[in-house]
Amino acid sequence: MRIDIVTLFPELCDSFLSASILGRARAKNLFEAHCHQIRDYTKNKQKQTDDYPYGGGCGMVLYAQPIADCLRAVQAQCAAQGRAKPHVVFLTAAGRPYNEEKARELASYDAVTLVCGHYEGIDQRVIDAFGDEEISIGDYVLTGGELASLVVADSVLRPLREGERALSPGMRYRHYAPGGELTLVKGSQENVRALCLRMYREAVAAGRSARILAFEEHLSDYAGAQALSIGSLEKPETVAHKLFNVLRQMDEEGVEALTCEVLPAEGIGLAIMNRLSRAAAFRIRNADEEADLQAAPIAEADG
Repeated sequence: MRIDIVTLFPELCDSFLSASILGRARAKNLFEAHCHQIRDYTKNKQKQTDDYPYGGGCGMVLYAQPIADCLRAVQAQCAAQGRAKPHVVFLTAAGRPYNEEKARELASYDAVTLVCGHYEGIDQRVIDAFGDEEISIGDYVLTGGELASLVVADSVLRPLREGERALSPGMRYRHYAPGGELTLVKGSQENVRALCLRMYREAVAAGRSARILAFEEHLSDYAGAQALSIGSLEKPETVAHKLFNVLRQMDEEGVEALTCEVLPAEGIGLAIMNRLSRAAAFRIRNADEEADLQAAPIAEADG
C-alpha cells in the first residue's frame, strides 16, 4: 500500500511514519509513504501558499494551484508504479466523522493521499476537483490537518503491521488488474518452470497470445517460449519498479494469457505479492502440488 501526505510540515509527518512499529514496517517495505511539501509546488518567489477565499470571505485558506499540482504529481507517480489512481482524502472540519469502519475501507485501496488543511481551510475548488471524500477526526479545533492525517494513516496502516487482512467493503478494491488472464505460479523452480511452460503451450495451442513473466535469473529456463523479465530475484526492489510496467505493456499488446513467477512472501516480496495477488484475482497455482498429483498414478503403477 502507498500513503501520500500533502502538507506544509512534511518533516513532522515523516518522522512519525519512521518511528516505532510503523517505522519498522516501513523499513521492511510493508508499505510505502511519501510526505510532500506544498510550498515546493508554488509558482511565486515568496513560496506563499495562502490567499483570501475565492469569492470572498473571512480569513485565509490554502489556495488551489500548489495543491492541485502536487496531487497531479502524486497521480503520475502512482501511474508510473502501475498503481490505480489514488483515493484522495481532505482532512476538514466539515468532513464525515472518522471511525474503524472507514479505516478498514481506506485500507482496501492500493494508494491513499491525505491532504492536510491549514489556516481557515483549503480552497473549495481543489477539493471539488480532486477530492474523493472529506474526513474529520472529531469536533475540536487543531492548528492544522497534520495530526489528523497521522491518526488516519496510523489506523489504516495498522493491519499491515499486524499481519491482518484488511476487510474491504465488497469489491471496493481498486488495484490495477491486467486485461489478460494472469496466473501466479509458486513452488520449486523446476516445477514452476514445467508448469509455466505447460500453461504457455496450452494457451498457444488454443490460439491465445501468451507470455511467461520470469525473473532475470530464470529467463534461460524458458527457451522456445516468449518470456519477459520482471526484474531480479536477488534484487526484489527491481521487481517492484518493473513488474507493473511489464503488465501494462502486455495490456497494450493485447496478450490474453500470462503466467508469472512469484517472490518469497517476506519483506518487500510480501508487499509486492499482496498487490500481485489482487491483480491476478488470487489465481495462484502450486506447481509442487500439481507435480505430485501427476506423479502419483505413475508411482501406483510401479508398485
